Amino acid sequence: MNEMTLFCETCRFSLDYRLDYSHYARSKCCRNCAMQWAEPHFEKWNLGWRPDPTEIDKYRNNRILLARHAKRKKYDIREG
Repeated sequence: MNEMTLFCETCRFSLDYRLDYSHYARSKCCRNCAMQWAEPHFEKWNLGWRPDPTEIDKYRNNRILLARHAKRKKYDIREG
């Protein structure tokens, strides 16, 4: 079995063993980064290409905003 780190090498978010293992084994990144960058740019990715750091920062910020929004929605209980 391949060793898996705790964090994605691209976005630095923590990895979820169940969701991210196969993507990490293939691309050394989480499932989200694999779908966002590794799979669409498969050949370049395997040659070492990675997105620009500013693009990664923008992606990270969007993921954080979505997570905050989802958390608010989950706990936003209104009557009637």
